[in-house]
Amino acid sequence: MSEIQLDEQKLGDVKGKVAVVTGGASGIGEAIVRLIHKKGGLVFFGDVNAAAGQSISNELGGGATFVRVDVLNWKELRGLFSAAREAHGRVDFVFANAGINQAEVFDEDILDEDGELVDVSLPTVDVDLTAVIKTSRLAWHHFRRNNPPGGSLVITGSTSSYNARPNIRVYSAAKHGVLGLMRALAADGPKYNNSTSLIAPSATATGILDATARAAYERLGIQVQSPDYVALGALFLASNGQLTNGYGLNLMNFRALEVEGKLAELQPQWQGFVYELAASASNVSFKR
Repeated sequence: MSEIQLDEQKLGDVKGKVAVVTGGASGIGEAIVRLIHKKGGLVFFGDVNAAAGQSISNELGGGATFVRVDVLNWKELRGLFSAAREAHGRVDFVFANAGINQAEVFDEDILDEDGELVDVSLPTVDVDLTAVIKTSRLAWHHFRRNNPPGGSLVITGSTSSYNARPNIRVYSAAKHGVLGLMRALAADGPKYNNSTSLIAPSATATGILDATARAAYERLGIQVQSPDYVALGALFLASNGQLTNGYGLNLMNFRALEVEGKLAELQPQWQGFVYELAASASNVSFKR
């Protein structure tokens, strides 16, 4: 594990880079948008909250373009990327950030008139996993079209990507899923000049963190960190390109810890003979 002292001096080149951000009208996404704009990047950001998004765009002025996007709507999501390419001819950074949480579905039996368990919708899986996969697919599509090809994709995970959270089971499943996606994309991304990494923030002052959760963290002595700090971690990953490919940056208490390197180093020990066989079958090395 490697602790990283985050500050703006550790950012790579951002000036003039074209970035796409989902969920950019509030929380971590908004902070990413503002930081890219501050550092001279050209940012296109989408969100379902059109009023908030347009207000941010108007405030920042040139270089920050809002597009109303529901990440569950393929044409709208695709249109966000198209707007960036049509304006500047390339897409350099993508932040697959849009996310939600939902009420638990395991703790209560909801029955129909025949006494049978009813089906439930899983919007958290739809937004936090399926839409992230689709955003990542669009990222790779546009990275291929760059000249030269390549780009940086940063996925917003969570400490729940690494830790079992019995009180938010579906959210935990979705966030574990995007960690797996990041690892798979990072495994062979470099041959396309693509970098894929993940931020895994803990308690952060966003709309997902309600008052009850905030109080619980504070009782444990865990500081609720600012979205600005998490955004710094996200842009650190994106702007350093291949140097941070495969990083899993855990962000808690205003501290940043890269954990994927140590996990990969120890994988032969905890996975045993399966490690080499799996690597051979996948034709990739899991080592960093």
